[in-house]
Amino acid sequence: MTEKFSGEIKGAHSFLPEFDKVGPEEFHLGTNANLDLVVRRPSPEIKGPVAVGMVSKNYRIIQHQEVLRAALNFTDQVPDSQVTNVKIHASENWERIMFEVMFGSAYAMSPDGHDVGLRLVCRNSVDGTSAVRCHLGWFRLICSNGMVVGVTLGKTRLAHKPGADLGALFAPLKDQLAVLEKEQATLADWTSTRISQSELQSWVDGPVAEHWNSLSAARVWHITQTGLDARFVPTFQKAPPSKRKVELLDAVPGAPDRAETVYDVAQALSYVASRRRDVEEAEAFQRNIGPLLSHIHKN
Repeated sequence: MTEKFSGEIKGAHSFLPEFDKVGPEEFHLGTNANLDLVVRRPSPEIKGPVAVGMVSKNYRIIQHQEVLRAALNFTDQVPDSQVTNVKIHASENWERIMFEVMFGSAYAMSPDGHDVGLRLVCRNSVDGTSAVRCHLGWFRLICSNGMVVGVTLGKTRLAHKPGADLGALFAPLKDQLAVLEKEQATLADWTSTRISQSELQSWVDGPVAEHWNSLSAARVWHITQTGLDARFVPTFQKAPPSKRKVELLDAVPGAPDRAETVYDVAQALSYVASRRRDVEEAEAFQRNIGPLLSHIHKN
């Protein structure tokens, strides 16, 4: 997906395309008793309808505009949210989309001199590939993509089925707002808690490799040791992740030359997690950051 819009929320609503579910016969195809086509409605950008997916007869299209309105209704209920802008990423024909809404200064901090803020992320697809998904998380703002730096506070999903209620999608997230202060305190605690290199190496070669994979563990190790990303060279090696031969790559934004605190380590985890190619896998990795850190930092 590529960035399609970044600006004031009031301009985003009219920017979003809409979709319809039609029978295959609308495109001069044979009738299908089980499946329909999802098409993007004509707009100034496209001359005619564009087919973007095939779904079951009972599939309910949840329009992107519906998700955005529900998201903003949720943020309006958050005290001092100061939400004014939205960033939108989408696939070529807009069948898959991601909204990013940043909360204001009341939910921001700078544990190590780099700003961190609370963000609501919503993903929707109208082509039958995935459910509507939303989550809250702490994001580091040093690079354009941001990086999750704490435990994701809450996550919900809603299938595209008849009777689907977008209000229910956000209800679980409201309960998570009560733990914001605790989460902020956790980030501050990570910043002040130092970690030894021997402890870090054992943790990378153990829990990180076990719960993620060897390459991810090796990347985390080298980011914490050099501030640089890495890849295996050669690819197949028999050795613990921290001992494998690698080629050092680009500098990781905001990473120190050597990690000294749990917070530094959290940045390395966040960077690797956020760059998983599969979106759902990336979210799973991000949710696993807190549990992984618990192996080296006991509250």
